[in-house]
Amino acid sequence: MRCRTSQRRFALLLTFVILLPTLASAAEHQPLAKLWSDEAHFEVQPEAIGTPSDHMHFLSMFWDADPVDTPGEPHFKAYYIGGPGFSTRLARSTDGVNFADAGTVLGIGAAGAWDDRIASFSSVWKDADTYYLVYEGAGQDTAWPGDIALATSSDGVNFTKQGRILTHRAGTYEKANIGTPSLHKEGDTWYLYYHGFDGTDVQIGLATGSDLATDMTRVQATPIIPTSAADWDSGTAGKRSRLIKEGDYYYMAYEGSTDQPFDRASWSTGIARSLDLLHWEKLPQNPVIPATGGGFGYDGPEMLYVGDDLYIYYRTGANQTARAKLVWDAVPEPSGLCLLTVGGTAVLAFRRRRRS
Repeated sequence: MRCRTSQRRFALLLTFVILLPTLASAAEHQPLAKLWSDEAHFEVQPEAIGTPSDHMHFLSMFWDADPVDTPGEPHFKAYYIGGPGFSTRLARSTDGVNFADAGTVLGIGAAGAWDDRIASFSSVWKDADTYYLVYEGAGQDTAWPGDIALATSSDGVNFTKQGRILTHRAGTYEKANIGTPSLHKEGDTWYLYYHGFDGTDVQIGLATGSDLATDMTRVQATPIIPTSAADWDSGTAGKRSRLIKEGDYYYMAYEGSTDQPFDRASWSTGIARSLDLLHWEKLPQNPVIPATGGGFGYDGPEMLYVGDDLYIYYRTGANQTARAKLVWDAVPEPSGLCLLTVGGTAVLAFRRRRRS
């Protein structure tokens, strides 16, 4: 009887030993889930990002493993707001900290054009051999307060404008303007997230379709991520990062603010997640980085991995870029488990509690 009991205990112990690497690997590859269980947080990092004179901010950033513009030299591409005016510029980096500016890749339109004031707040997605850039455009003429347009490129540097693909609508939560688009592609379907502004609140909408230029349709008439009634994002749920898929969930970082006036509101960044790309749940502990308390900053987020580390890049109050790193909090040893050494090998086993 004792032998059978010992065999059962050994089998159970062996099962734990075999499963430990798998369980650890699964946990390591779903670090964003730890935010919901209060086992991780974002920690502001001390390093300066890019060159201060570039005023690089509101990034759309991704790792280009097979770049056309620098063959054989993979790098991060970061598209950001820059001159002339509110144009789109490109900077490259191999480490996510030091960037080399590559100049303007999408300029504002000629005088009188619908986008002669703004052609920026861009998001870029590389699909096969084409770089797709969606941007917020607006004109000096008040008839063009803000819509979303598409530009394409074969090298990520020289873009050709393809025209507007989504325009603001009267009588809705986006009646004043739309903008700050962000792209995601799942299978053959494009997901175009954007902000809608009604003159009071900024809220997040979504259009989907199989063709960015000709086939984008709003999924609903109301925001998919609305502002809160009275919280850190009561005035703005706006510019988003690219999406990250971990486990069953898609995650995004998004900027938020308290109510208007926006130049005196408190700004920060939070996290939301979704199982289906349509219905989103805000992290209860939002925001995940400090709030300004008053004035712009800690906004315009981009979220991505640099090596094994996950960062949120965000705008500072000086219109430059900083970043915060996801770090795990210390987790106590689970109750009822103990670490043993058997034959020089560390194994996890149940710890038998004494009965009183």
